[in-house]
Amino acid sequence: MSTTIRINNEDKDELDKLQAEIFLSTGRKLSYPQLLGIILKMSRTNLRSHLIELIKSPQGIDWEKSEKYINDWGFSDSSDIDEVLYG
Repeated sequence: MSTTIRINNEDKDELDKLQAEIFLSTGRKLSYPQLLGIILKMSRTNLRSHLIELIKSPQGIDWEKSEKYINDWGFSDSSDIDEVLYG
């Protein structure tokens, strides 16, 4: 199964550079799907640091779109947050 995605030219150039760097280092040319798969796996393992980076630089976040995902869970303080989140 394949899906087409659109990326801007700057990101495409970065993918090309990464692809070339991997080829020069290993002698193996990775396809874009392979390269994106590796990037996704790496980002999953480093998700916490990526989220912290996103939080520290909020200019890239569209807060109006994000607000629609905010739900009121009926709690006014964090006294029992561990119980709520982890059971």
